[in-house]
Amino acid sequence: MSTAANVAARQSLSDTQLKANRSAIRRYLAEKTAMYGDGAVILLPEFVEDPSGAWVPVQGNGARIQPGTNGKEVAFMRLGVMDLSDSGKPVPVYTNVFGDDGDDIETRLVLLGAKVGEPVKRVRVCVHESVEPFSRTNPARDLKKTPDGIQLVKYVPNAQGEAVATPIYRRVMAHFADNTGVYRPGARNSYVEHDNKQQLSDAWFARNKAFTPAVTSAAPVVA
Repeated sequence: MSTAANVAARQSLSDTQLKANRSAIRRYLAEKTAMYGDGAVILLPEFVEDPSGAWVPVQGNGARIQPGTNGKEVAFMRLGVMDLSDSGKPVPVYTNVFGDDGDDIETRLVLLGAKVGEPVKRVRVCVHESVEPFSRTNPARDLKKTPDGIQLVKYVPNAQGEAVATPIYRRVMAHFADNTGVYRPGARNSYVEHDNKQQLSDAWFARNKAFTPAVTSAAPVVA
């Protein structure tokens, strides 16, 4: 089932490419959510950069296969859902679901009746946050940060009862229901409220203070 045509080499993206790629995924999820309804978990396609620099979806079967170490392929599907923040800002939430190999992923897609760009049944995509690392080997991968790179923290009492700024870790996971449609208790969003709001506010005002004069100086003079 898995063929060489499905295999795509992994590549490192520049910051500009990464931003454009994420923007394309966000727009795609917004369109599919408007089509299928709130909470729809969508099987995402792969996005490739065209000559103009735009990132466009490739209509495959949803199985993503990349070369890994020691000649072993890395196979996964990508599932996403669109959410809204308290302020109404669109928040795309997506994650990779890995399999043993390409055949394994393709078999799962057949079982789920999943098609690219359409809702996937029996699955929830959930956000999990914690002050405890999810990974022992690479905890930094899951650090929750703002788009500007500011780390979000929670003040947690240490052994001496002193409040210490503790990193918040964030991970997105897919949870599948069993044959009766029942999900495990952990298949729900769990958030940790960050405490460094003043730091974020100061950074926002500093950024906008630097931005405003530039906009003002570039504005046309009206006689």
